[in-house]
Amino acid sequence: MAVRGLFTCLDRALPDEPVFELLARDPSFGRMVRAWADEREKAVMCGDRPHEDLDQCREARAIADDGENWRRENLYKWRRADLPPGREA
Repeated sequence: MAVRGLFTCLDRALPDEPVFELLARDPSFGRMVRAWADEREKAVMCGDRPHEDLDQCREARAIADDGENWRRENLYKWRRADLPPGREA
């Protein structure tokens, strides 16, 4: 769901390049993804990044919305997934 494009930045990562993953269940997911988009947009406006990166910014903001919606609809679902059948969280 979260990966909208055919290729992600992980596809372009070098073998030893550090990466950081963030799941929608994290309460800061939307805020963090939007902060990344804001910073990328500023870099485009300053001429440090290509204008095409604005598409990534729009996509990131849509993913932030999707993630927040998912979290609301699935609140604590991930905690229940580890419980044996018939047990409640």
